[in-house]
Amino acid sequence: MKRFDFLQPIHNAIRAALYTTGALLQRTDFDLPAEAETTISNLKATIALLESYQAFGEQHILPAVVAYEPAIADSLVQDGAEGRKMREKLQVLVNAFDKTSLQPGQKPGADTLVTCFENLALFTIQQLRREENLVSKLLWRYYSDPE
Repeated sequence: MKRFDFLQPIHNAIRAALYTTGALLQRTDFDLPAEAETTISNLKATIALLESYQAFGEQHILPAVVAYEPAIADSLVQDGAEGRKMREKLQVLVNAFDKTSLQPGQKPGADTLVTCFENLALFTIQQLRREENLVSKLLWRYYSDPE
């Protein structure tokens, strides 16, 4: 019997948001205020999405895993802490960039902002794949679909 993977559609949406934001960052001319504002707004939304997903995982997925596989749950907690640090670093850069009202060509840290996002995106995509390969199988092993 084929089991329903409730994580897959969520993960697909997160990956799509990361890819869209990454492509937007690559095309943005941060010297143009309208472009920069659109990109910063998109970055804020993507960070909020990742925070929301982490809260969902901590509330619903982690308790189900810790009940049967505490070592794996612990590694997920550690990964969550690392992801949180990366999001916080990006948020600081976004906030600094958003609040800076310098002349064109003087916006600080556009390259740093892009690199920080790329690192977060890579980390997140790897974690999503890990969850699909590990967590889904654990949940299927210990829980039925109605649970």
